[in-house]
This record gives sequence, structure tokens and C-alpha cells, in this order.
Amino acid sequence: MGRSLLLSSFIIIAVAAIISFSLWVAFFPDSSSIDTDNDGYMNNEDLFPFDPLEHEDADNDGVGDSSDMFPLDPAASKDSDVDGYPDEWNLGKGPLDSTSNPVLKLDDFPFDPYEWIDSDDDDVGDNHDLFPYDSSEWADDDNDGVGNKKDKNPYVNLSFDFTLDSFKLVEQVDFFPRGQIYFELFIDDEKKAIWNDEGSYYRVWKNVETDVNLHFSYDIDDETTAAYTTLEIFMYDYDLFGSDDLLDLSIINERESFRFRIHHEENQIIADDAQSGPDAMLWYHVVLSEAVEPQQYLLEKTYEWNYNGEYYQITSEIPFEKYEWYKSLNPYNRRPQSAGSSAMASFVTPSDKVIQNIAQQLSNIAQNDGSDVVQTANFVLDFVQTIVTYKNDSVSCDRDEYWRYPLETLVEQYGDCEDSTILYATLMKNLDYDMVLLFYVLDDGTGHLASGVHFDTSLDFDAIYYNDIPYYYAETTNNGFIVGKRPDGIPEEPQQIIAL
Repeated sequence: MGRSLLLSSFIIIAVAAIISFSLWVAFFPDSSSIDTDNDGYMNNEDLFPFDPLEHEDADNDGVGDSSDMFPLDPAASKDSDVDGYPDEWNLGKGPLDSTSNPVLKLDDFPFDPYEWIDSDDDDVGDNHDLFPYDSSEWADDDNDGVGNKKDKNPYVNLSFDFTLDSFKLVEQVDFFPRGQIYFELFIDDEKKAIWNDEGSYYRVWKNVETDVNLHFSYDIDDETTAAYTTLEIFMYDYDLFGSDDLLDLSIINERESFRFRIHHEENQIIADDAQSGPDAMLWYHVVLSEAVEPQQYLLEKTYEWNYNGEYYQITSEIPFEKYEWYKSLNPYNRRPQSAGSSAMASFVTPSDKVIQNIAQQLSNIAQNDGSDVVQTANFVLDFVQTIVTYKNDSVSCDRDEYWRYPLETLVEQYGDCEDSTILYATLMKNLDYDMVLLFYVLDDGTGHLASGVHFDTSLDFDAIYYNDIPYYYAETTNNGFIVGKRPDGIPEEPQQIIAL
């Protein structure tokens, strides 16, 4: 009886175990028979079983080969402009971890496929920089070998060709009404030439014009600090028995020479007097170097982002000299909050032509998608949130505080809260939205900048009132926020509202 009961219990347990195993097999099949993401690779072979676009990671860097721009190099995986130079190193990696040959180098221009190295750190890539190892120069518009910044006239290779065509004695200089003439030519008080008749003298009669066709070419130092180059001609009558006579060519009493000056910056001739004097007359002509059209280096920018499941792309050509100009503005006052509201508002530049072009492209896309004014505001907000990578000023420019103009942010595509906020406010102002800047002081004592947008219709969010007009908070540092949604930690009321 006892044995039968024991045997029966064993059989029951065995059957239950078999049933349990069968159920486990039924509901938890082997990974070799499961393809969770339906990409054709079973889970036991798929390193990314929940991502239908990925299944392999050849370099074991955590990024699937389909998304990895450097699938065989664990040091990097992102290359936005597809030029072979990575945007950044993978977490915890660096150049010493690169397995490529040659080893990978970071891209100084991660969004420009035509540039990747900036050897002199002047923000112009080596491919466009005529002086890639001189941080003070990058262009030479007149092709004279001197960079535009050092060049007295960057659009003219300063030089001239002077021709003395003919001369005439108008006063008797010897006992006989004839003379034996030669000339001396000076440049900036330095004798450069003696002109005579092939080693002899021009033997001429009074009041008879004599053709001489004497030429002199001169290349002016393009790095000169002087405002002018002066050419001066002295005319002499040879005297066999005494000193040669200096003939008076000038109507100015204290001078007997003829001279003119070339104004470097204007590339113009400025004659001090007429071409005739009491003793003689000169006929001449001067040819100056022609000015060239200034070259314009355009930064070709392409901005890509996804919004509500749709992919968008716009492009813009930004003149580098305009970018440089903005960089040079207020170099020592990029902390405008210490200078007051007007200084802060001055960074918003809606009338800039680059801003106008980008704002119009964004507006056209939004209209084609049927967006209303609120949806357009959110569309532009997502654009700014996506294209501007958040970087503290201490990281991006080694300064505690550095406000960027919108064009700087569009070129560099990084910055902190004030940079992305100013860009957003500028684009929205260009699109005729009523905007304000909102300056906050957070609990830790740091400052934070956002913007406020006014709509004629009300939103289901708390508004901030300025002059009895409601404005809705716009956060630019994270894609998770729409207009009206304020992040945690941001006070309900700003410390300061800056009108635009």
C-alpha cells in the first residue's frame, strides 16, 4: 500500500513536470526560433533583437553596423557629413582606440562635407584657407601673396606703370634757346631711375615737344603702413662748365619737381599740382592695377531633423565674412545680462538676410503641411532644439559666459540655453510672432534663458504676463518640450522679461 502510494505520487510528479516543460516550451520557445523585430535574424543571432534595422556590431561599440559610419572601428560611429571624419569619439574612447589605418581624426566641421581640418583654428577649413597655418589670415582676394587682413588694399595688388610720354621746354635755360635734358625719378624719396637719351642727353629746342616714351613699373609693398606712395620727377639741363640746372616743373613755390601720389586704400592718383611749371611741361600717363571682385567664401549648411515622424531638410549658404563680423561684435561683452535689457535684446537679429532665408524655408514647409500659427511655432522650436547641440560655454569656448548671435549658432550648431533661445526668438520675430526673452535665476543660482510666444488664441498652459499680454514659455534645450510646457525646476515667474 505504501509502495503503491509512493509510486503513484512519483508518477503524478513526473507527469506534472512533463506538462510544465511542454508549457514552457510552448510559451517560451528557444531564441533560435524567435525573431522579435522581424528583420530575418533570430534573436540568438541578433545583437539588437528589438531593432529591425540592426543585427550586427562588428566592432563591439554598442552601435549597430547599419547605423555605424565606422563599423570596423570601435573609437567612433557618427559622421554627420559623411566625409570620413567622425563627429565625436564614442563614450570612453579616443584616437588611441582607433583601429583604422590611418587612425581616425575628429572632424573640425562635422556638418560640412567639404571641410574637416582647421590647422590654425581660425574657423576656416584648410580646403578653403589659403593660409592654413596662419590663424590671422585665410583669404587673398587680389592674389598678391598677402592675406586680406594684412593687405593695405585686399582687392588690389598695389602697383603702377608710369610712362613719361613727352616734354617741352617753355623757358630758355642756356645762352642758346635749347637744352640738354635728363630726368631723375624718385619713389618715396628714394632714387629709382635716371632717364636720358641712351646714355646721352635729350638735345631739344625751346617750345618744341619731344617724344620720349619712358616707362617705369613699380610694385608697392602690400603690407605697407603708409597711406600713399609718392612718385617724384626732377628735370635737369646738363651744364658743361658748372652744376646742372634744375628746371622748375611745379607751380608750387617751394618745390621744383613734379610729383603725384597713389592713395593705397582707394587705389587712386592724387596729383599735387599741374603737369607744367615755369621752365617745362610734361605729358605722362599712369596705369594702376585693377581692383578685383572680392571672393565670397560661403559656408554651405544643411540642417536635418525629424518632426512628428517626418524627415525634413533645409539648406543655407552663409557668407563666412558675415559670420566673422558677428564673431567680432562686442568681443568683450558677451555677458549682456550684466548690461541690461537692451543689451540682451540686441542679440536678436531678425532682419539678417540669412535668418530671413531660413525662417522663410521653415514657414513654407509648415504652410505646406497645413500648420496653424501654434503648430508652426512648435515646428520651428523643434528645428532649433534639434540642430543646436547643447554645450556649456566653458566647453565650447573656454569662457564662463558667451552669448552668441543667431548666425554664429547657425554656423557652429552648438551652444547653451541663451544661444538656442536667441536663435528661436530671432526666427520667430522674423515670422512676425510677438516674442519676449525670459530670464530666470534657478535654485542653484545659475541663470537660464528661454523665450515667450504670444498667440491671439489661448493655450491650455499657464501664461506669463507682460504688459497684460500672455506669453507662453518656449524651451529650446530639449526636444521633449512644446510651446507652453515648462521643464521642472524652472520658476513660475521669470526674474526679468526682455521685450523684443
